[in-house]
Amino acid sequence: MAQYNGRGHSGFVTIESVGGYRLVRKLGAGERAEVYLGHARSAPSADTDAHSAAIKLYRPEATRDSIDREIEALSRGSVAHRVVLLDLATAVDGKPALILERLSLGSLGKLLVDRDVLRAGECVTILAPLALAMAQLHEAGVVHGGIRLEAIGFRESGAPVLANFGRAQLLVKNPSIATLQSDPLVAADCHALLAVARATIERARVALGCAELIEWFDFLARQSLLDSFPTALAERLFDFAEAEPVRFDLGAPPPHDGVPARAVSTRVVDYVQAPEPQRCSSLLAAFSLPDWLAEHLVSSVDSHPVSDLRARLTENLKRVRKPYWIVVGASAAALVVAIAAVPSGSTNTAQATAPSATPTRVPLDLGDVGGDDPLAALDELLAARDRCIADASVLCLDAVDQRGSAALRDDQTRIRSLQGGAESAPIIRSSQPSLVERLGDTALLSLGDVAESQPASVLMMKGESGWRIREWLDG
Repeated sequence: MAQYNGRGHSGFVTIESVGGYRLVRKLGAGERAEVYLGHARSAPSADTDAHSAAIKLYRPEATRDSIDREIEALSRGSVAHRVVLLDLATAVDGKPALILERLSLGSLGKLLVDRDVLRAGECVTILAPLALAMAQLHEAGVVHGGIRLEAIGFRESGAPVLANFGRAQLLVKNPSIATLQSDPLVAADCHALLAVARATIERARVALGCAELIEWFDFLARQSLLDSFPTALAERLFDFAEAEPVRFDLGAPPPHDGVPARAVSTRVVDYVQAPEPQRCSSLLAAFSLPDWLAEHLVSSVDSHPVSDLRARLTENLKRVRKPYWIVVGASAAALVVAIAAVPSGSTNTAQATAPSATPTRVPLDLGDVGGDDPLAALDELLAARDRCIADASVLCLDAVDQRGSAALRDDQTRIRSLQGGAESAPIIRSSQPSLVERLGDTALLSLGDVAESQPASVLMMKGESGWRIREWLDG
């Protein structure tokens, strides 16, 4: 039985069960609510039982409006790395009681207390899903309002999850980019995530690139470029290290199936067990992928209609890092050369005498965009952007704007307007551009003496494919 403070600070109500769950013990308490461990009545009483849940009971101080906001925040949009609201029940005082999934591995705050040092790959596994989950929340019109180390929990599988939505605020559903960029609550969420990311990355202080990543955080904060920080953070993290599972039990051997880089996208997938084998599962088995990633790929290929197949395949292929494509391309080129060298009509002789083909390195010429000079890359990117707008092609923007950036979203909107019949889209020109500040692979450039109707500067970032435009900035 549990004693629930449902009558104010001086009185308690003894509760045995809520919503079919027997209350076992208190897990935590806050200003508005108390959270108890609950077990389904038909299940055993072990804490690790799969039928356990976290039961949230509200104090009298919690208003009905705040409770309704929290329920809506837990229900709006499809966000895989948000704590799951399993069910709703009614407490003895008539207020709703939330039946939530239990995050059995504790919080990120507890992990940082238990671990003096994290591996760089663990930081990626923790932060990248959280960053993209927050971006999904904002796109659904939900502001968390209380992001901190203790508000981030871990499922039994090790997947990080945003929890503690008691301070959540709601925007309009599917807000515009301009609304998100100007909302101070969204900015506060980004600043809070920045603090969490910094605290986590600092635990990987021995890792190469850690100091540069923290300097990048400071650069963003100094320039107030946090409107699209969640997706930018996810991209930057994958350049920081290869993702790997988080270790909670340091006495156990490390897992063998690390999380592959860029496995987390804006459509975040959860760490779940693979379903029964499907049509493409035998092919995926040859690659020794983790179960949760194999399930995502199987469902993408086998479970969607033909009209959506091309987009799904394209999305999955984009997650493969460029070096792998270079190796595949080199092998394919060598194979073509070998086949072309076989004389027609002399197959057997050729097979006996032709030397085996040796794969050769395929040079990748990215021009000025792939060089070290952001000023030279800017001219090429602006020319490429002009061609995209002239052709009304959204796809070609991949060679101009950084994926997930504000610049890409703006240019996509402009081109879709053209496709819908709009007369023209703004062309951006530079007059004697100059470098304002550079930090590693991030550069802020002034466009020079330009018209008031166009941006005054541009933020660019360099990745594996060279420089890309991240954001246009007004004067």
